[in-house]
Amino acid sequence: MHIKDQMPGALKHDYYPDFPRACRAHKVNVEEGSFLANILGDTDLSVNSLHHQGVKEIPAALKSVAHSTDGLVEAVELKYHPFGIAVQWHPEWLTDQPGRRRLFKAFTEAAGNHL
Repeated sequence: MHIKDQMPGALKHDYYPDFPRACRAHKVNVEEGSFLANILGDTDLSVNSLHHQGVKEIPAALKSVAHSTDGLVEAVELKYHPFGIAVQWHPEWLTDQPGRRRLFKAFTEAAGNHL
């Protein structure tokens, strides 16, 4: 969905190209006890935001596990999968944050286990 069309009054989520990619644009709340929260070691994040689209409907195979303060889904997990995580922000531009580095480490370890 196009955020502005579907969520009047939503936060600004398209901080690109006029802002640095590492600009922390808004807060995201991660569900406590989720796989993502366990990896990040935190449930209250400040993230960058470079998108103008969002998830409108969550399929049954996914679980919404993080939201921005305006209610937009910011992360989902694939149920019953050892490492099925998708996030709307760009952790590759936030490598100064330990939780974001842990996310990459967990990803590469999961990928290595399935070679």
